[in-house]
Amino acid sequence: MALLLAPGSNWILSGGLSTWGELVTEVEFEFNPDNLLMLLHADGPDGSTVFADSSNKLRSILASGNTKHSSVQSKFGSTSIYFDGSADFLNINPGMNFAGDFTIECFVYPTSSQDDIIGGSSSQNVQIFRINPSTGNISFFLNGTQVFSGTFAGITQNQWQHLAISRSGNQTKMFVNGVQIGSTNTSWTGSFNFDLIGGMFSNQYTGYIEEFRVWDIGIYTENFSVPSLPFPDPPAPELKPEDISLLLHMDGVNNGTTFTDDSLNAFSIATIAGSPKTSTSQVKYGTASGDFTQGGRLETPTNDAFVFNGDFTVELWVYRTAMVGSFDTVLSGANENSFLLRGSASGPTVSINGVSITSAVSFALNTWEHWAVVRRGPVVTVYTNGTAIASGVISGTVSCDKFVIGDSGAVLGRYFYGYIDDLRITKNFAHYVSDFEPPIASLPNPPKPANIEVPTVSLAINKATPTIEAVAATDPDFANVSLLLHMDGSNGSTTFADSSSNGLTVTASGNAQISTAESKWGTGALRTTRSTGALTLPSTALLELTGDFTIEFWVYAVQDRGRLLGFSAANSRFEINQNSTAETGANAYKAYVYNAGVELFDNVSFGFANQVWHHVALTRSGTSLRLFGGGTLYATRENSGTFTVNGIAGQSSSFIYFDGYIDDLRITKGVARYTANFTPPTAPFPDA
Repeated sequence: MALLLAPGSNWILSGGLSTWGELVTEVEFEFNPDNLLMLLHADGPDGSTVFADSSNKLRSILASGNTKHSSVQSKFGSTSIYFDGSADFLNINPGMNFAGDFTIECFVYPTSSQDDIIGGSSSQNVQIFRINPSTGNISFFLNGTQVFSGTFAGITQNQWQHLAISRSGNQTKMFVNGVQIGSTNTSWTGSFNFDLIGGMFSNQYTGYIEEFRVWDIGIYTENFSVPSLPFPDPPAPELKPEDISLLLHMDGVNNGTTFTDDSLNAFSIATIAGSPKTSTSQVKYGTASGDFTQGGRLETPTNDAFVFNGDFTVELWVYRTAMVGSFDTVLSGANENSFLLRGSASGPTVSINGVSITSAVSFALNTWEHWAVVRRGPVVTVYTNGTAIASGVISGTVSCDKFVIGDSGAVLGRYFYGYIDDLRITKNFAHYVSDFEPPIASLPNPPKPANIEVPTVSLAINKATPTIEAVAATDPDFANVSLLLHMDGSNGSTTFADSSSNGLTVTASGNAQISTAESKWGTGALRTTRSTGALTLPSTALLELTGDFTIEFWVYAVQDRGRLLGFSAANSRFEINQNSTAETGANAYKAYVYNAGVELFDNVSFGFANQVWHHVALTRSGTSLRLFGGGTLYATRENSGTFTVNGIAGQSSSFIYFDGYIDDLRITKGVARYTANFTPPTAPFPDA
């Protein structure tokens, strides 16, 4: 059975790939990475007691007893998890509950011939994979009752074997090394909890475990080939426009009383008490901010958009002018128990589901500060000006129901005094996973459905004959296209054809070549590595961008950074950089644009993830220079200088070569194709 990354947000599970062996039976279906509840590789340093969940759930996994990584035995990599049979176990928080389909699988290397338990839950006396190498028996117990068992001679001491139990509908099956054991259980549909791996009760597991994976779907329904590679990590979560629950730029006229929600929800914001208003006297970004200097209370409507089952981000800019009383409330859920961001003389307090996270870093007076509360997995982190100041583990559903701005959800009159700007609440997504540079411009609006541009292909009916002829889509600004590189061709080719009407000569150097291993469109893409490789463009007025312009392309980063475009002026380039190789989330990458030594965009969080195709665009309309990623406007800067493009990928004076792929690059002179959020192209750029 093989696991493939497929285009889009889902994975495809299919059979027949040599990397994971030949399937006994063919299986193919599509599923979402959210179905993966836990993935424990067990590949830490020898002796380490730190264990990481590599699924997007990021569950906390804590070791008890002498549980540790060991290099004595390993199925893949350099280590596995060792349990010595004396109160050794891993505790999983939050635990998992299964009432429907599920799959639990792992590799085990038992060193004892005794009746051992691989995992389960102490709360229900659940025993998952209770094995006895001396008899070959393997069973599953719930509340002390055996609900599933079988005998298989292959369960032996001092040998790696793959175990799996999978329920799909009313069919529950258990497998050892890909072969079903015992009879299919068609009557057991009960629920159970799972939160422990290793020793429990009187049957303590002695041995090694590796690649422990848990799903909320039934994967294995028939015999299969055992994986011959470590389980792959899921792709990092991506931000969806509909997951932005609330976006208040607080823009408007001075002393205005209308607050507009620019999320797709377009919620009506009600003034409940006091006199909050828009003010132009203190502004972080845009035309105004929310003025709460006289006290006031805004409320959103009650909506499921404010019920968080997983990751979430709450962020805003705050300018406090006074502290009245012992504390004030900046933001609250419908009640303070669900969500509370409060300031006091001793520092801020964030309370979620009744659990408080405090810090000695207090709100400053009369200065703008960026505050963010982010949950990634079960960990909630509080940031001020991009620096983490406190964190805690808070799992479970957070039912805010609605948000109260400038006051407490529980008690009227615990007012915040000051200004608030650019308030954004996002569900299902953690915008920040480590220290970051606060936004340098107003937060972008999500693309509206009415703004979606879908390229079409016209169909012309030939009346003379009963045929339908396809008419290729055309580009109304094609005459302004200076360069168009589809990057198509045979694998390893160094010929890059310009499909614009100019037919410019493009020269490959180093290891720059066409690769068919990855492509956004067509047959290939430009591939360069960190060691060498670039495309050189000719010196021509067509690439001297003096007025409006659009530079756009698709990029697929393999490793952490590199130059994407080169400009002829000294110290000029467009590059991306992953500030820390430990950052792998959708905001790990930062974008930089320099021209003639001037830093135009620096350290812009760019919504990138490794090994995913992203559309990138740099446009200028008038003197407004804009940077887009995935159709989202990330930054704006005033600029009127000349951009002369002379290279693609390659190395700058103090940087490294780009390691990845670039596809469908188009430079348009004289036209700013994008000035606001847009939907990235859904087909290759037209050739006419």
